[in-house]
Amino acid sequence: MKRTSGTGLHQERNVTPPTVDPPFSRPTRQSPAWKRWLVLGFVVLCVGGSALFYWLFTAPGRHLVDALAEADELDPGWRFEELEARRARLADSENSALVVLNARALLPKNWTGVDMDSPIERSLDDLQPQQQLNNEQILWLQGEREKCAAALAEAMKLQAMSRGRYPLRWRRGDPSIVQTSHESRFMALLLQREFLLQAQLGEHATAVQAVKALVQLSRSVGDEPLLISQLARTGNMQLTLRCLERLLAQGEYDDTALAPLQALLAEDLTYSAQLVGLRGERAGNDVRMEAVQNGSTTLRQLVGRRQGTLSELTERVKEGAPGYQRACLLHMFNQAVEIAKLPPHEQEEKFKLLEQSTESMPAAVRLLFPSILAVSTSFHCHDAELRCAIAALAAERYRLKHNRWPANIEDLVPEFLASVPLDPFTGRPILLRTTNEGVTVWSVGPDRQDNEGFVDPELSRRAPGQDLRFRLWNPELRRQPARLADSEVR
Repeated sequence: MKRTSGTGLHQERNVTPPTVDPPFSRPTRQSPAWKRWLVLGFVVLCVGGSALFYWLFTAPGRHLVDALAEADELDPGWRFEELEARRARLADSENSALVVLNARALLPKNWTGVDMDSPIERSLDDLQPQQQLNNEQILWLQGEREKCAAALAEAMKLQAMSRGRYPLRWRRGDPSIVQTSHESRFMALLLQREFLLQAQLGEHATAVQAVKALVQLSRSVGDEPLLISQLARTGNMQLTLRCLERLLAQGEYDDTALAPLQALLAEDLTYSAQLVGLRGERAGNDVRMEAVQNGSTTLRQLVGRRQGTLSELTERVKEGAPGYQRACLLHMFNQAVEIAKLPPHEQEEKFKLLEQSTESMPAAVRLLFPSILAVSTSFHCHDAELRCAIAALAAERYRLKHNRWPANIEDLVPEFLASVPLDPFTGRPILLRTTNEGVTVWSVGPDRQDNEGFVDPELSRRAPGQDLRFRLWNPELRRQPARLADSEVR
């Protein structure tokens, strides 16, 4: 049987079978764009979150470790509890601060010592050292003496007490530090008024005792590790030096009275209130920032501001974690303390640069770091006035012995001064010259320009164009007539 071509069995076997897709295969398609953006967003979120976590929690820890190590290396024993542990423990009978607090409690209720509306108080502030008091002023001061007699008797005990330590309450983890040394200001005003009356009435021995009590009052603050406390100490001493200038302008005192006064003041020459204050401020603010870091408080609560949780979180991201801010603040104080260890005349430019750098620092630095240049200038003004007063006492003692004023400050060395006091603003000797009225001893002051001892009483000590001075009058020009009161003029 003959096979037919194209229709037979062999032809069927040669036919290629149709192509069949493998099981479960699908045509290749591109993913929608929204899915790709979703994945990309997730990746960015993870990376950003990790970076934020590092910024808020990991990096701050490293900064803080570095700042703490820096403080330990540069100034061992810098923490608040270490500063407190190094301070002398005083028996109650030796503690002048307790006398101040006792005297304060004996003052009449609501007695502040300051009444800006009182014309008599204003007239006492404007009083020239060589001018006597008028009758109205004398009567008013006698009234104050009677009103505050119990407190005054207690305060006069200070003249024989050279050391003090006020109660200071604090604990780590708590941002509050409670101090009582500010009470010394009331006693300073009370003793100043008693001195004015004593000097006017010719009670020379008790007037000297009042000045000594004022010196010891300023020392009652001791080495309290707070900047505000050390500023109070120097503020009280500034008032004391004004009384001393008046003491020498109202009469003559022999060497047995003047030499001990000079020696008493000279004890403060080796004490740096600025360094003590800055060390304390560093330690105290680190205690506060530790409380912020551990959540006991917030920075805004610390500085008396209110803000919601969202704003707190926003600021945390913007300014950095509390640990980071604590580290920045501690580093700034470390630098400030090291600058304060330099000779005074080398500090200004460095403090100026340090203060400028706070503008780029986190909130904790901008809010808690002090106006360091103004603070430093205030301490240096105190140091300058103290050195001028010591040199002036030496010049008065020179006059008593030689019956003439010294021609220059070098004449006082070594008999009346161990060495020539240096001006803290220049590092050069303070200046002395004789005038028609007596002697002026001066420092060039914060502007570092010699204005030949000129002072404008209407201006702040830090104002340019004037100096810091202490004056002595010729004996015949002392104790000048009083300026009449307004009631006496009418």
